[in-house]
Amino acid sequence: MLKSLDNRQDVIRNTAQYCWANKAIADDILKMMEKEFGETKRERRIAYFYVMNDLLQNSTTNGDLNFVKAIGAKIRPLIT
Repeated sequence: MLKSLDNRQDVIRNTAQYCWANKAIADDILKMMEKEFGETKRERRIAYFYVMNDLLQNSTTNGDLNFVKAIGAKIRPLIT
């Protein structure tokens, strides 16, 4: 799923929808994203941030904080 992630809007939307549909395993999804983020080229990393943004937007809109908590724990190491 994440290995084919790129900056196209439809790919980002589909990836975020898949993650949202599996929100019960938000921590596992974010661990996988963190691992692949570190292994991907710098140009592709923005797509991961787009997916995380979509997940945060959906989480706050729907009142489900699984991804807010999971992303909050992982974001600092990704941006520093």
